[in-house]
Amino acid sequence: MPKKTRKTIEETSTGGNKKFIDLKNLTEEQRKALVQKIENGRVDGYHIMKTGRKKWPRSNPDRSESNNLDPKIKKPKK
Repeated sequence: MPKKTRKTIEETSTGGNKKFIDLKNLTEEQRKALVQKIENGRVDGYHIMKTGRKKWPRSNPDRSESNNLDPKIKKPKK
């Protein structure tokens, strides 16, 4: 099972995951960029869910809740 390294740092007003942090190198990325990486096979441990016209990244299911994209974590202050 690949190690999941992404966490949500910003959500929409309805709770959709909007911005993420890669815990390996502490880089931030928008939803569309992460979706594209997942679709291109560059990020393991995640899949895409489509609702209407939007695509959303989701963690592949496993027995651990600690590696899910939700809940949102607080962004460290610079």
